[in-house]
Amino acid sequence: MSETASQTEMKRRNALRLSNEESNQLTRECIEAALVVLMKDHDFDSISIMDIIRKAGVSRSAYYRNYNSKQDILTKIFDRVATAIVDALSIELATQNMVSSYRVLFEKVQEIRPLFEIIQMAGMMDQFQMTVNEKYLQAIDVNSAVEYYRVLSWIGSIFNIILGWMQRENQETSEQMAHICSQFLSEDEWRIGTGIKWNSTAVNVKEGDA
Repeated sequence: MSETASQTEMKRRNALRLSNEESNQLTRECIEAALVVLMKDHDFDSISIMDIIRKAGVSRSAYYRNYNSKQDILTKIFDRVATAIVDALSIELATQNMVSSYRVLFEKVQEIRPLFEIIQMAGMMDQFQMTVNEKYLQAIDVNSAVEYYRVLSWIGSIFNIILGWMQRENQETSEQMAHICSQFLSEDEWRIGTGIKWNSTAVNVKEGDA
């Protein structure tokens, strides 16, 4: 095969791969949307995989290309939403001021609100917050017990504010929420989220560092 033919074939395969990825992404979005609709009238445990497939308008094979089980949908939603929140609180935001950082966070929450609704309707917010805690702590280096618990306190405050905002049907804009948070979450508390070394795969809590 000539170099030109090889390059053409590579482009074709890359286009096919992208096409498959886009198709799978669309399938996942349809399945998640179907689950949201079904959970408005039914408990999670009573919803079958076939119910989801019919509501989503996807084939059984398309479903199983993306999910292994009904619980797997929630697990992957947990991961996506937790990752989105942690990314919104990441070190990149440290270059901005406190109000700007919180605005980015609430804009992201607004964007992924339908996924939050699935978690809420499944009655799994407690488990989800643990997922957020774990992902955030995995992304940073925590060098003392005091620092560890301060981080958890800050995450808990932010998490409850997000839930309260959703319960109020997002009456306040992202900009308004950013200013509200900046009023009672002090600069020092905000720095808990931006002043710690990132990109560590382990959390190091030293014994006796209380």
